[in-house]
Amino acid sequence: MSVTNSYKDVEISNTGGSVDIKGSSSPVSLRNIRGDALVRTSYKEVKALNVSGKLEIDGDSSPVFADSIGGNIKIDNSYKYVIIKRSAGSIDVQGSSSPIEVSDILNLPPNSHIRLITTYKPVKLYVPDKADIKARVKTEYGKVRSDFPVYLSEDNTKIDTEGSTIVEIETSQDIILRKE
Repeated sequence: MSVTNSYKDVEISNTGGSVDIKGSSSPVSLRNIRGDALVRTSYKEVKALNVSGKLEIDGDSSPVFADSIGGNIKIDNSYKYVIIKRSAGSIDVQGSSSPIEVSDILNLPPNSHIRLITTYKPVKLYVPDKADIKARVKTEYGKVRSDFPVYLSEDNTKIDTEGSTIVEIETSQDIILRKE
C-alpha cells in the first residue's frame, strides 16, 4: 500500500502487506502492519505500533514513537525525540539534536547492531540483562552511566565486552547504558 499526503493525518491499521507513506507535515499512525513500513514526513509525529517487518522512518523534525517492531529499525530524525520499545532487530538511529531512548528490547539477533547517533541531547539504551554486546560510546561534554565496565581511550570510551551485538552510541550529552 502506498500513500502520498500533505498536511492531513495518515492512519493505517490491520493491513496484511507493506506500507509506503510519503507525507509533508502529515502526522502518521501505523498499527498492526504485517509487513515492512517506510515513512517519510516532516514536523508531525510518527507512531508505529506492532509492525512485523522492518521499519524505516525519515522524519524531519518529527517526534517518533515505535513499539513492537519485528524487523530492523532505521530512523533519520532531527530536533524531536525518538522512543523505541519492544524491538527485535538491529536499530540504527541518526538524529540531529534528537533525544533517543531505546528500552524493553525483545530480541538481539546474533550479529545485529545498535547504532544511536545524535547531537546536543542525551541517549538512553536499556539492553536485556543477558545481552551479548560489544560497545563503543562517545560523548564530548556529557557523562557515561553504564552497568558495564567502562574503559577510557584517547578518542572515545569503550565498554569492553566480547559480545556479538555491536553497540555504538555517540552524542555530545549524557549517555546511559543499562541492563534491564
